[in-house]
Amino acid sequence: FFFLIMVAAFTANLTTIFTMQSQSSVSSLTPDATREGYTFCGERKTIQNIIEIYDIGDKFITDPISLGGDGLPGFDCPNCQARSRVFEMLNPELATKNDASGQYCHAAIAPLEDLEVLQKEGEHCSKRAVGMPLGYTGVGFPMFEGVSKELIAFFTEQKNAGVYQKELHDVMSITRCLDISNEMKPLSIEQLTGVW
Repeated sequence: FFFLIMVAAFTANLTTIFTMQSQSSVSSLTPDATREGYTFCGERKTIQNIIEIYDIGDKFITDPISLGGDGLPGFDCPNCQARSRVFEMLNPELATKNDASGQYCHAAIAPLEDLEVLQKEGEHCSKRAVGMPLGYTGVGFPMFEGVSKELIAFFTEQKNAGVYQKELHDVMSITRCLDISNEMKPLSIEQLTGVW
């Protein structure tokens, strides 16, 4: 009896591990995803450097003229929410089914915070961030040299006082989407046997 339970537990756990491995195989941007014929969505200002670096401008879907766009790669329509349109058009099933309209994509290139904000509102819960960032953008603002020392001192005091960390914590996204990552962990022997 004990042997039967152990074999059943081992088989179930092994099945879970194999299922997890097959679900976690994700194509990298280059060359696998492009070789597999993936199309990509993205806001135009986000994807400009990616297009130049990887030379994949033809893999990005165009901003649909019928939805107020200009027909160029990436979303940049003046009267729409280009950052959320990225996720609205991210639908691998529709993109694969000979998408005659060319509106849907297999994968999106977008800032993680865009997805976090939408999931905070309970939207696009089926979408997940995969892979490492493809690039980083530095942003700053010019300062008049006459006040730069005072501003640097002020910002340093704010940082040391924990003001930035507190503000970041206050606006951190708490998603309304269920976390499915915990459901995918293999079960332990104790959990499978039900004895403990």
